[in-house]
Amino acid sequence: MIVIVLGFSKSGTTLVSKTLHESGIDMHPACEGNYNKSKYEDPEVINILLQMFNTKRLQSLYLPKKIIWNYKIRNQIKRLIINRKGDWGIKQPWLTLCYQEWKTLLPPHICVGIKRNYKNLITHWTKRGRTVDEKKLYLVQNTYNTLLDSYNIPIISFEYFLKYGPGQLKKIIGKKLKDVRV
Repeated sequence: MIVIVLGFSKSGTTLVSKTLHESGIDMHPACEGNYNKSKYEDPEVINILLQMFNTKRLQSLYLPKKIIWNYKIRNQIKRLIINRKGDWGIKQPWLTLCYQEWKTLLPPHICVGIKRNYKNLITHWTKRGRTVDEKKLYLVQNTYNTLLDSYNIPIISFEYFLKYGPGQLKKIIGKKLKDVRV
């Protein structure tokens, strides 16, 4: 089983990935590289995305001007897929921006999108005294949500998941899942 988790930064992709990982799907929990605070985000996937977006570092409110899709990048994705064994998955919010390209190379898989209420997202982003450009946050979140809708994939509400547990995800995955909300 291969599971791809998409969604805007701080939308709940880490909680969903932790649930999947604790339930036997290898979501690459190790934190490495420049993104050591981003749990369940594979450095190899991040490096491919950096190349696709032609940038040195991805920011949470980043939208690429263009997506590079060439032979070299496709081969890197193919190698990444070949090296994965058993049940595995990818969680990387920026993958939401180019899932259509990746989808052409992925073997049969389950893709799930995570959405979070905008007001709750603002609260999360501004906790601990951080400031955020709310207009830009809204624009970028809306871009992600529009893409998620266009992919015609199951969507999970973060707030629902947080309140009621992984029941929605269990129906999508078709596998018993641990509840890791505590």
